[in-house]
Amino acid sequence: MLQLIEAWLKAPVAERDERGRRPMERKPRTRRGRAADRQRGATIEAVFGQMAMRGLNRFVLRGIVKVRVEWSLWRATHNLLKLWRAGWAPPALA
Repeated sequence: MLQLIEAWLKAPVAERDERGRRPMERKPRTRRGRAADRQRGATIEAVFGQMAMRGLNRFVLRGIVKVRVEWSLWRATHNLLKLWRAGWAPPALA
C-alpha cells in the first residue's frame, strides 16, 4: 500500500504551455471545454456534496500522505455504498 501511495505522490504534474498555462486553464475557452465543465457540475460535484452529507467536512489526519490515505478510504466507502444501494452482490464462489 505504501508503494502505491509513494507512486501517486510522484505522479507528474501537467506541463505548462509556452505562455505558462496548464491545460485546465485553457480548456474553458473552447466550446468543447465549456460543455465538459457543465457536465462536470452534474457528475463530479455531486460526489463531494454526498461526502459532505456523510460527514466529511475536514480531514482528521495531518500530513499529505495521511490525508491521501484518508481520502482513499472515503472514496472506497462511497463506492461500496453506491454498489450496496444498487443491489449489487459479488458473484458466488464455486
